[in-house]
Amino acid sequence: MRLQNKVAIVTGSAQGIGQRYAEMLAHEGAKVVLADIQGDLVAANAEKIRGTGAEAISVAVDLTDPTAVQEMVDTTVSTFGRIDILVNNAALYAGYVHYSMTELPVDYWKKFVDVNVTSVLLTTQAVARVMIGQGRGKIINQSSTAGALSSNVYGLTKLAVQGLTVAFARELSPQGINVNCIGPGITDTQATRDHYPGEKLNEFVDNLHLIKRIATPDDHGWALIYLASDESDMVTGQILRTDAGAFLLPV
Repeated sequence: MRLQNKVAIVTGSAQGIGQRYAEMLAHEGAKVVLADIQGDLVAANAEKIRGTGAEAISVAVDLTDPTAVQEMVDTTVSTFGRIDILVNNAALYAGYVHYSMTELPVDYWKKFVDVNVTSVLLTTQAVARVMIGQGRGKIINQSSTAGALSSNVYGLTKLAVQGLTVAFARELSPQGINVNCIGPGITDTQATRDHYPGEKLNEFVDNLHLIKRIATPDDHGWALIYLASDESDMVTGQILRTDAGAFLLPV
C-alpha cells in the first residue's frame, strides 16, 4: 500500500473518473474524503469504500463557494487530523454545448469558469494552508486533451487548470508541496458515451489517439497514484498526459 494512512480529498467523486480515483486511493491505503455537490451519490460511494475495510467519508459541497470549501477542509482535518493529498477532479463536462467562440453566451462561459477553474483555485488555496503547516503535500489537478487542443469552453477551462498547476507549483513547491496535473484523453465513462454516442466515440478515438483504444478510469488512476505517492517527490509543475498520444498529433 503506497499511500498507507495518507489522507486524500477527491473532488467530483460522485461518479466517473473521480469515483474510481477515490476507490484506487483507498485501495492503496489512503483515508479518503469524497466531495461532490451530489451528496447522495458520494455518500453511497463512501459507504462502498468502507465496505472494503478502508476509511472514507463524504462531503456534499459546492466548490464554487469559498465558505463551503473551507468547511470541507475543516471537516477533513477534524476527522483525520491532516490532508496529504488533494485531487481537483470536479468539473462540468457531461452535455456541454460546442458553441462557436463568436457566439458563446457569457453566462455559459461564467458557469464553466466557476466550476472548472475557480473551484480549483478555491480548493487549492484552502488545502494549501493546511499543507504549508505540515511542510508537505501532494496536489493533483485534472486537465484534459481538450485543454491541449484549446477546444471550446470546456477545453479552455482545462487549459486554465494547467496554468493554475504551474502557478501553484512555483509558489508551493519550495514549501514541500508538489503540484502536478493529469491530462486524460477520451475515457470510457457514462458522461463520455452520452456526449459521443455510437460511432462518434470510435471516430474520436481513431482520429485522436495514437494508442487505438478508449482509456479506462484506471489508466489515469495509476498516474494519480504515482503523483500522490512518495515516488514523485521530485516531480512538480508537470502535466502528465494519459491521452494515448493525442497531444503528439498535429492540431
